[in-house]
Amino acid sequence: MEMKSLTRRNGLVCGSTGSGSGKRTERGISAGKKWTPLTLLLLGGLLLLGFSAPALKPAISFSSTQNFLPLTTYHNITVDANLSDWHTDENLTGKDNANWYFTWNGSSLFVGLFRGETFHGATDDYDVLWVYLDTAPGGATTSVDWNGQHTLPFAADWCFVFKPRPYGDTNYYWNLRHWNGSGWQIDMPYTGNGGYPAWHWDNGTAEIEIPFADIGNPSAVKVVLFLTNGANNWLFGPTPTQNPTGPSPQALTAYWNYTALNSGVGPNNPSNIVPEFPLALFAMFGAGIAIVLERVRK
Repeated sequence: MEMKSLTRRNGLVCGSTGSGSGKRTERGISAGKKWTPLTLLLLGGLLLLGFSAPALKPAISFSSTQNFLPLTTYHNITVDANLSDWHTDENLTGKDNANWYFTWNGSSLFVGLFRGETFHGATDDYDVLWVYLDTAPGGATTSVDWNGQHTLPFAADWCFVFKPRPYGDTNYYWNLRHWNGSGWQIDMPYTGNGGYPAWHWDNGTAEIEIPFADIGNPSAVKVVLFLTNGANNWLFGPTPTQNPTGPSPQALTAYWNYTALNSGVGPNNPSNIVPEFPLALFAMFGAGIAIVLERVRK
C-alpha cells in the first residue's frame, strides 16, 4: 500500500496536463502493482531470517574480560547435584523452566538438570529424566515405553533413564539402556560416578556422568533431553526448545549435534542445534521469489 501511495505522489509531481506524464504515472502504478508482492515477500524473508538468526550464529569465543567463561570442553564435573561448577556455555535451556547442562571431558559425558522447582514424586505425578544418545548408525526412533512412547528426532543407540526420589525413599531408579536392533536392552553396565547419579530432591537438581567406555567410545554424539510425568508419559522440559510438549505420543524433531567430542567446544552454541533452520521454509521462500520474478518479466 505504501508503494502505491508513493506512486501517486510521483504522478502529482510530474503533473497531469500532458499525455506523457499520464503514461509515466500509469507505468509507475503498474510497476508498483507488480513489485509490491515481491517487496512483501522479501520483507517476509527478512523477518524469517531475523527470527531464525539465533540458530545461524557462528561459534563465539568469549573474551576473559566479559561476563562469560571461555569455551569449556574438556571440562570435569563433580557429580554431586551441586551445579556451581558448570559454565555458562554448557547451559542448554529447556522449556517449562528446565535448565539442562551438557559437557564432556576426555573420558565421559556429563548431564545436569535444574528442574525449576522440587522434583515431583506423587504416585500419579512423578518426574522421570531422559537422556537419549545417537552414537552410531542405526538405532531406535521410538522412546522407551514408560506408560507411553514418543518419537525421537534421530535413531538412538543409548538411553539413560533416571527417576529421583526424596531422601529416605528407596524407590529411586536409574538405568543405562542400549538398542540391540529389536528392543531396548536394560541393565547395561554403568560405571559413571561409581555407578550412580546424584540428585538433590528439594532443589530439583541432578547430575549424571556417562563414561564413553559404557556407550562404545563414540567420537561424536547427538543428544536430546527431556522429562516426563512417569504416570502418563506427559512430555515437558525438552531441549532443544523447538521440541513439543504434551501428552503421549509426541514427535520430537530437534536435537543437539556434536560432530566431534573435542576440546574447545561451547556445548550450547546454537549452531549445534539440528535443524538449524527450517529448510522447507527456505524452499518455499525461493519458489515464491521465482514466481514473482517471472510475473514481473511478463
